[in-house]
Formats: sequence, structure tokens, C-alpha cells
Amino acid sequence: MPTIQLDDLPLFYHDFGQGDETLLALHPSTVSGLLFQWALPKNGHFRVLLPDQRGHGQTPNPAPDFHLYRFVDDMLRLLDALNIETLHGIGYSLGASVLLGMAVRQPERFQSLTLLGAHHRRPMPAQLTALAGPPEQRQGLVAEIMHPERGIGVGGDFDLGALGRLTCPVHLIAGDRDPVADLEGYLALFRALPHGRLLVVPNCGHFGFHAHPLVLAHLQSIYENL
Repeated sequence: MPTIQLDDLPLFYHDFGQGDETLLALHPSTVSGLLFQWALPKNGHFRVLLPDQRGHGQTPNPAPDFHLYRFVDDMLRLLDALNIETLHGIGYSLGASVLLGMAVRQPERFQSLTLLGAHHRRPMPAQLTALAGPPEQRQGLVAEIMHPERGIGVGGDFDLGALGRLTCPVHLIAGDRDPVADLEGYLALFRALPHGRLLVVPNCGHFGFHAHPLVLAHLQSIYENL
């Protein structure tokens, strides 16, 4: 459970497993990395990096905002510091957006991506309200993360043409009732990916993946076939 200094950021992360290949697992917003353990492989074939992203868990946020490019920079610096050249990635919501940002910059680095609750575009205010309530009712980290000027939406639009340069398998897992990562956005992303694979989970919103047996079984099937 080390902490590594990345410029001004002391990043806390878990590093476990002895596999030949590395899996970077990025949690959604407002939780720590440990609360994303439900999505990790059970076959022991991977070295798993499970960081607390900036402002979450045991990692502070020394910046005045939560702009998405900062999260992307953090993870690329982490990989460089650990001398990891290629890897697999799994991310949920915020974590999925960070992985998309990383893949736009360095597509050759990824052997596979698995994205839950993902979107390639900045959520609209009405979508955020459906997810977290009206802005005036949000508090603490939720209010900061979803702030229209200081939040993660800044830098959260990705060009589909750039994502089309990804040559690795990209597994998309969508909830059919997700108000933020809606199916229209998922289909646009899926069609842009040369090796995209899409699972639409019935009766599942943005927060329903962790307890859905179809999702849990599908994730382990992905890991077994990487």
C-alpha cells in the first residue's frame, strides 16, 4: 500500500498480484479504490494497480479544481514512474473517463479496456441532476466533482475519431437505465471502436453494476479470455 510522489501529488495506491500483465483499475467518483474491488479478476493472472485518484480516499487534491485532464496526467505519470509500458485497464464512470483520456493520448499502451458507465462526452446538466440531484442540494466532494467550472466535466469530451485509433479490444458495459452514460452515447462510442464489444445490462442504472450477477460474471469471463 505505497504512496508515490507525482510532482505535487502524493498518490496512494494498492499494488498486488504477481501476474505477468498489469491491470490498472480506476474507481468511480466519491469512493476510494478499495470500493472497486468487486470488479477485479479472481484468476490471479494480473498484477493489479488500484489507486485512490486525486481527492479520493487517501490521495489529496492539491489543485484548485477537479478537471479531468489532471486525473489523466496522474495515471500516465504513475505508469511512467513504475516503468509500466503496456497494460490492461478497467474503469467505472470517472475511472472509465480517465482511461478514455489516457487512450486518446497513448493508444499503443493498452492491451485491452473494460469500461462501465462510460461516456465520451461531457454530461449535460439535466443528466447530472438525474444522477446527483439539483446543484444546490449537492455537498462536499459531490458538489466539487460535479461543479460546472471546477469539476471533472472540464476536459471530458473525447473525439470519436481519436478513439477510433484504438486497436485493442474495448469492452463496454452499459446500463439500459443509466441517465448519464446513455445508450445513444454508448452506441456512438461502440461504432467508433474498431474492436468494440458492447453488453447492455437490463434494469441497470448508473449505480447498479456492482450487484448485478450478469455484470460480475461477464467481467470474470473477460479476464479469463484476455
